[in-house]
Amino acid sequence: MPEEWSLCGLSVRPVSLWHSIALEQTGNAFMTGELSSMDDVASLMLFVTRDFADGRRLMTDQARRSDLIEALCKKLKRIEFGEIRQDVEHYIEDCMRGPDEWHSTPDPRPVGAPYQWILVATLCDHYGYSFESAWNESYAVARSAYSAHAEASGHAKVCTEREQWYIEHLDQFATEGTREVDLKDKSTWQPSQN
Repeated sequence: MPEEWSLCGLSVRPVSLWHSIALEQTGNAFMTGELSSMDDVASLMLFVTRDFADGRRLMTDQARRSDLIEALCKKLKRIEFGEIRQDVEHYIEDCMRGPDEWHSTPDPRPVGAPYQWILVATLCDHYGYSFESAWNESYAVARSAYSAHAEASGHAKVCTEREQWYIEHLDQFATEGTREVDLKDKSTWQPSQN
């Protein structure tokens, strides 16, 4: 994961655990998969140019955050919105990647903590990170570290979407026998309906 990205002409950090929770808590549309306004772009860029300590200060000063978002919006108006949207979508996609699934075995339980806190705890407890450095770690690295630790310790089986589907439908294949499946075509994943 690169330590620095160029996003709409600005130098930014990869999306960290801190960035992801701050953007979720401020209702940024990028965390919901929607891009609703230039304010969402500016808000995202405002956070991803800061680390955990600077971002926490920004979270507590709504007036300063609003002023900075307004200033960023003025700078971004020089770029076509479609181009901005494409840049930001690629950035988010690259920075938020990780293993396909979160799997627990044998008995998954819901937790009340945001997933970012679980990733921070994993980095601190099993990889020696300090609290602040864990929050500054990129989401992709933290997510991969969590999955690697969970699978290595036997607490989870991390697998792809296809593998999970086969595990969940193994009994149907056992009673029907085998047939050819194109792994790239999800429509062939289903057991035949004989």
